[in-house]
Amino acid sequence: MKKQVLFSLVFALVATIWTTTVRAQTQYELWVAGTQVTSENCNDLSVIEGVSGTVVYDNNTKTLTLDNATISSAAEGDRNGSGAGIFNKLRGLNIQLVGNNTITSERFVGVWNYYASITFTGDGKLTVKGTTTSGDKAYKAGILNQGDIVVSNCTLEASGGVYGLACGGWKFDHCTVRAKGGGSGDDKYAGSLSIVSSYQFDGCAITAPKGTYWEYMKNDEWSGYYFLFGEDKKAITDWVTIEPIDDYNLWIAGKKVNFANCNDLSVIEGVSGKVMYNDNTKTLTLNNASISTTIEDDRYGRGSGIFNQIEGLVINLIGNNTITAKNGMGVWNFKDLTFTGEGKLTVTGSTTSNEKAFQRGIFNYGSITVSGCTLEAIGGVHGLLSGFWTFDHCTVRAKGGGSSEEEYAGSISWLWDSKPELNGCEIVAPAGAYWKEFQSDNKSYYYVCGADNKIVTDWVTIAPTPNAIDTPTADTIAKQGIYSLSGVRLQGELNNLPKGVYIVNGRKAVKK
Repeated sequence: MKKQVLFSLVFALVATIWTTTVRAQTQYELWVAGTQVTSENCNDLSVIEGVSGTVVYDNNTKTLTLDNATISSAAEGDRNGSGAGIFNKLRGLNIQLVGNNTITSERFVGVWNYYASITFTGDGKLTVKGTTTSGDKAYKAGILNQGDIVVSNCTLEASGGVYGLACGGWKFDHCTVRAKGGGSGDDKYAGSLSIVSSYQFDGCAITAPKGTYWEYMKNDEWSGYYFLFGEDKKAITDWVTIEPIDDYNLWIAGKKVNFANCNDLSVIEGVSGKVMYNDNTKTLTLNNASISTTIEDDRYGRGSGIFNQIEGLVINLIGNNTITAKNGMGVWNFKDLTFTGEGKLTVTGSTTSNEKAFQRGIFNYGSITVSGCTLEAIGGVHGLLSGFWTFDHCTVRAKGGGSSEEEYAGSISWLWDSKPELNGCEIVAPAGAYWKEFQSDNKSYYYVCGADNKIVTDWVTIAPTPNAIDTPTADTIAKQGIYSLSGVRLQGELNNLPKGVYIVNGRKAVKK
């Protein structure tokens, strides 16, 4: 009996020790100043040597709060991130900033995001200082990002001996960021923002130094690395500043349109003449303008003359205008877009890019209306490609040289679902050309087919038909009211009608 009691006591003691041990071993994939965050220390990480202020981790929300905190590490770093101020392997980590915070790594990376994701947010500021003395230049970085980082509505400053912000995908959202990397004599690409796999700016932009641009090193057809270069065509190794600013989802010659430049977009390299954007009316005006770019295109459209993601954009044409993209698409559209005005636009996409996918005059992944103006588009493989199209009392010329690798590559092809809508205009050249349907993945597409029953790879011309609805006559009294382009009178106010092109009191009007 005594042996049974003794055995029970020993078993209970061992069970208690085992339970305590298990609880102490609840570890999170996050290290602060070289110490792993656990369920035991997460509520007060200032117990870690080198950490002061309020530093707390909540695993339920995956939030690390830095409240007037200081994190310092003097340890020699290794591939396990032991010397980093913060080493993160968590997907979806939020770092909440309150007050002024600093991270200093004397001999290693300041913050290392290891194939994971971080969002910096909050009303505070974080200053990150990576080593300037490590023998391994790869670790001489303020922030080393091997995953994805979002900087949202906060202030972040990062510096390192070689790199400021390095690697990975970055999204800057209404934030203030300063970054500096001292560069390296044996690496012309090393600097303040380097080896970036993707970047996005929402509500902010690079404001200093002036004249920056992203140098691109291709990895494959749709990916590569970006390095921030300056006016001297070298990697920037001084402070780069990103500041909040109203911006718009429209890029001209690779530069995003924002509140600071929208009234005179000729400040963008490669742009001349009068180019301006009015966000109140969603109108981009080209007045005897020239837009030219030699940048290699990518999935962000950085090499396109115009890259549009604004719903309801109107491009108003005055005089003669040209868009030329040597290594990319002339115009790349993702939304509803209308070309209008009394002017002309000539769009020339690449004819020489090694990537056939970039040899396009206009690539339309949305809906385009060409109304009352003249549009000409040419590309090495495609002229007008994809999407929905409406041709309204306009003149259009398009040419795509085709490709031996693609059966339906040509001047006008891969238009979605149905024939384009033609109002007051028609195909007039080449003789005998017509719209032909084909199927791909059980979906219908259309292209302009020639009299030889082959896709046209020479100039296709669409021109106004005689006696079209808006042909002026001296004795005609304009009908009052709102009419569709087919002449049907509509009820109600223009503001209550769907977006499109209408005849209002005898004049064309675009409802956006």
